[in-house]
Amino acid sequence: MLVVHHPDQALHDPDQVFRTGRFIEQPDRAERYRIFLDIVRQDRHEIITAPLNRPEAITDVHDSDYVEFLRTLHARWIAHPGYWSQRGCTARSTVRSRRRCG
Repeated sequence: MLVVHHPDQALHDPDQVFRTGRFIEQPDRAERYRIFLDIVRQDRHEIITAPLNRPEAITDVHDSDYVEFLRTLHARWIAHPGYWSQRGCTARSTVRSRRRCG
């Protein structure tokens, strides 16, 4: 298995995240990431470091509509307080719910 990552990923370790209009305990802790890397190293999988500052790397693996949805999400969210959580919209919205969430 090829594992593509960047060491900075482990630096992202907030106690809480904002989801469905409120703060919740962060379910994806950096420790899980470190455990994953330890296991793939032990199993001798190929691990490469992802380059930074290469925007096309995002669109190589994500749908362009999803990337645009995320790029514009914050501005739309702050323009309509309360609107998003009432509609059940999150940054992890599916294609179908993105149509509903705008």
